[in-house]
Amino acid sequence: MANLLNRTGRQAAAELALGDAYAAEHKWSDAAFHYSEAMTVNPGVAEFHFRLAADLHNFGREKEARPELARANQLDPRLAEKE
Repeated sequence: MANLLNRTGRQAAAELALGDAYAAEHKWSDAAFHYSEAMTVNPGVAEFHFRLAADLHNFGREKEARPELARANQLDPRLAEKE
């Protein structure tokens, strides 16, 4: 079981890194895909929802960003303070 969890964590981290790389290049659609993949692998991580919300905001997709930001705040109310 621990091996599966470690592999899952690595996969989510890789997806997050890819999302960050695409976001840095302002490739919002590609970044959103990878942030969504990270959330699929591990949906309980506030940072994944927060980054997807920020990406969707930058992409002009406010309606889709709001629930992701709300979920991030639900999972970790202090997340916005860290950014």
